[in-house]
Amino acid sequence: PVLPHTAVHEMRSRTIHISQMGLCAVGYRQRMRELSLGPDIPWGTWSWTFQDGSCWASMAFENGRMTPERMVGWAGLSMEIDKLPVVACFVDESWRRQGIGSSLVTSLLSTLRDTGKLSRRDTIFATTSRWPKFYELVEDCGMACKEWE
Repeated sequence: PVLPHTAVHEMRSRTIHISQMGLCAVGYRQRMRELSLGPDIPWGTWSWTFQDGSCWASMAFENGRMTPERMVGWAGLSMEIDKLPVVACFVDESWRRQGIGSSLVTSLLSTLRDTGKLSRRDTIFATTSRWPKFYELVEDCGMACKEWE
């Protein structure tokens, strides 16, 4: 039988890179700002660069080329905002609904847990009112998630 609606889901190639925020390559944090807030907003999660190494980012790039213009999404974690570990994420609208945000958050938290920067007993704060999936992703990494207000 022929289905009344069919869809082709194009899988686009992507690479995820994880770095301390303060060590991001030139142009990466500017691109994070452009993706999430536009060029005229002088603040945001992407600006977290505490030089003590407590701020980290995972960045998704299309087609394996890690240049600022190829960045399609990012997640960031700071352990200095309100002295709590806070995670945030943003994916370009044309790349949403492909699991990129989930991959970014999970990759970031898993890497930080596996390297001892985070532990399974930690509580991670996130703006769950904007993206309730933070609860599931954080808990899948073995940590607790709470709303960041």
